[in-house]
Amino acid sequence: MRSTGSQITKGKGSAAGLELEDVAFPVTVSVYHPYDTEKLVKELIINKEDLEDDIYYFRSSFIRSLPDPTGYYELVIADADGRFRILNSNLAYNKEFDDFPATNDKPASVAYTVTLANPKWTGDLVLSSKLTLVKEFTLKPECSTIQLNTRLADRLDGVDAERSIRVNKSYMEVQDLVFSGKNAAAEQALNQGLSLTFDKDTQTVKATLARDYTMKPGTYTYLMTGHVGRSLASTPAKAQKLTIKILDGAKAQTGISLKAKGSIDLLDREQSKIVYTPSFKNMTAKLTDATFASRDPNKDLFDLSVENGKVVLQAKSGVELSTRQTYQVRMLLILNNRYTGSVTVKVKPTAKYPKIKVTPAKTTLYKGTESRLQAAVTLTGKTNAAIKDVTLDQDKAGAYANFDLTYENGKVLLSMKDQGSTLTAGKTYKLTLLVSFEGEAEDAVPKKATVSVTVR
Repeated sequence: MRSTGSQITKGKGSAAGLELEDVAFPVTVSVYHPYDTEKLVKELIINKEDLEDDIYYFRSSFIRSLPDPTGYYELVIADADGRFRILNSNLAYNKEFDDFPATNDKPASVAYTVTLANPKWTGDLVLSSKLTLVKEFTLKPECSTIQLNTRLADRLDGVDAERSIRVNKSYMEVQDLVFSGKNAAAEQALNQGLSLTFDKDTQTVKATLARDYTMKPGTYTYLMTGHVGRSLASTPAKAQKLTIKILDGAKAQTGISLKAKGSIDLLDREQSKIVYTPSFKNMTAKLTDATFASRDPNKDLFDLSVENGKVVLQAKSGVELSTRQTYQVRMLLILNNRYTGSVTVKVKPTAKYPKIKVTPAKTTLYKGTESRLQAAVTLTGKTNAAIKDVTLDQDKAGAYANFDLTYENGKVLLSMKDQGSTLTAGKTYKLTLLVSFEGEAEDAVPKKATVSVTVR
C-alpha cells in the first residue's frame, strides 16, 4: 500500500490542521466514528487552493457537525493517485479561526459581500448579505392543528390528514420525529385508532383515524420532538406542539366551498382563467385532483386542472362560448384524506376588447389609376387579443360598394372598383371597417374603425 505525505499538525495557534505534502489533488478525507471504525461520519474533499502553506485547517462548522467535536477520529486520507494514509487524531479547533465570532447571549452573524464582474458590463454587481448562526432549531409545521372527522372515518374506511413540516429560518431538514401525548388521554388515543407518523422523504406529518377507532371525540395534544440536519450528525430541535381534533361527524358536517378569482376572456383563452381556492369545513385536507362530473353538459367547453392545491378553469380553444350566457359547471374534487366532494360553479365569460388603431387613417386615391390605401390595423394597450378579419361595413349611402378591401398579416388594402369610375372627384368618403377577433362569440357585435378616402 502506498502512503500519502500527510499528518495532523497544530498549525497556527491551536487550530487543527492537516499537513499535505507530495500528494495529488483532489484529496479525499474520510472521517470514521471513534468507537466504530466501520461507521463513516463525514467525508471531505480538499483541493490545492484550500491550503495555506501546505496545510488545510479544519473549519469549525465541519468540526461542530461531528458527533463529538472534542473526540478522536480515524481519518483515511486518499489522494487522486490512489495513495492513502490512516491517522487517528483529535480535531479540536481554535475559535480564532472559527467561521463565526463566539457569543453567548445571542446568535452570532457574519456579513459578507459578493462581487460579480463581466468585461461587457459597465460596472461590477455587488451583493451584500449576512450569515447567522442559529443556536436552536425550531420545528414549524404547516399548521399546528389537524382535524379528523369520525363521519369520514366511518364511511371511507379511515381518514387521513397530512401537513408539511420544516425547520424555521433554515434550509435543514427534519431527520426524525417522535410524538408523545401531553397527558394520559392523548397517549391512550394512540392505542385507540389514532396514529401519527413522519415521512422523512416528503417532510410531512400524517395523522390517521382508523375506522375501528374507540376514543371519544375531543382534542388531543402531542409534543413533537426530533432532530434536524443533513448528515449523520443531526441536532436536536426544540419541541413543538401538535393538536389533533377528533370531530363528531354526527354534529360536525363536512363540506367544500370555492372562492373564485379571475375571469375567462374569450379573446385570451390561453392566458385568462378562473382560479378557485378551496376551503374545507370540519376536516383537514388538501385538494389533489379535480374532474368534471360525468353528466355535466358543459364539460366539453372548458379545461379543468389543479395547480398548487387550487382549481383552475379555462375556456377550450375553438369551442363556441357566449358572453351573454352563464354556464353551470359541476366539479368532482378529490382530497388527500380519501374524500371526494361535488361543487357546482357558475361561469359567465367576458370579452375584453382593446382599442383599434388604423395607420394611416386618411388617404387620397386618384381616378383612372390603380392607386390604393395600404394601412396597418393594430391593437393598442396591453392585450393578448388577435384580429381574425377586417371587412367593410355596408353603409346606408352605399359608398362601400365602390371599394374593394382585403385583410392579410395585420394590414388592409383598400382600392377603388373600376379605377374609381363611379366615384366623384373632389369628394371625401368615410368608410367603416368591421373588425372581428379570434375566439369571440359568434353573436358578438363587430368592433369598428374608420378611414377617410379623398378621390381626385
